[in-house]
Amino acid sequence: MNRFALSYSPLSPIAPELGRAAILPWDSEHFGFAVGAYAPAEPSSLPVQEAAFRDSVWNWMQEREVELLSCSVPADSFDWIARLETSGFRFVDLALTAFARKLVHLPVPRIGIRRPSPDDAPHLERIAGSAFRFGRYHADPRFPRSLADGRYRRWIRNALESQNEQEFIFVSGPPGKPTGFIHAVIHGTAIDLRLAAVDPAENTGILGPHLFTAVLGILRDKHGARSAKARLSAGNISILSLYSSLGFLFPQADAVFHLHSPTSKHLLPAT
Repeated sequence: MNRFALSYSPLSPIAPELGRAAILPWDSEHFGFAVGAYAPAEPSSLPVQEAAFRDSVWNWMQEREVELLSCSVPADSFDWIARLETSGFRFVDLALTAFARKLVHLPVPRIGIRRPSPDDAPHLERIAGSAFRFGRYHADPRFPRSLADGRYRRWIRNALESQNEQEFIFVSGPPGKPTGFIHAVIHGTAIDLRLAAVDPAENTGILGPHLFTAVLGILRDKHGARSAKARLSAGNISILSLYSSLGFLFPQADAVFHLHSPTSKHLLPAT
């Protein structure tokens, strides 16, 4: 069974137009409480009855003891944004899709990169647990920062264990003293840049760009990659500037919302 797979179910079995929701198994396992995701049935149209939508969402969460429910809609879906807000959802992030159709004219990197060694693991977990400030869990004022940081520590731990011919981790710095990493997956000739971080103590503004160009260059030249994509927060201006300088475009923007259970035992109090 794929613990990352989502099993969506209708909010209401008699009203499919209200949309679907699913438990996020990986996040729920890590956080120690249930979190879920809601998906509209038709992103371009709203459920007719606002009260029915709101009640169905709350009932679905209560039945499954879900403490946080997320929803992403296109940033120009203004009717949906208004509906989510009136139903108790709160805006937490603007997520962008970055896409490079062709990996050409990459700058020459000034650093070397390598595959991780066993001695790198604890240091990579430390970097992953301290380098991130953006993303929906970090942006949510009611979500504990320690859990959001721990999610990335677990991410890189799992990624180290699952490397194969299509999934890679590249690091900068000498063995046993990594200064940054990138986790990437190749699907055919397309790179999915999953996670990247630089040690805050080493982040002079130079390491990150050269780490990215080195990784993209190796995946292009040695593994046949021709395009790349990534998902990132619009609040992370430095990474947006980096992707833009490498020729990435931003064809998609999604507004991300969270709904918090009033009976939550793990979220921070509302202010």
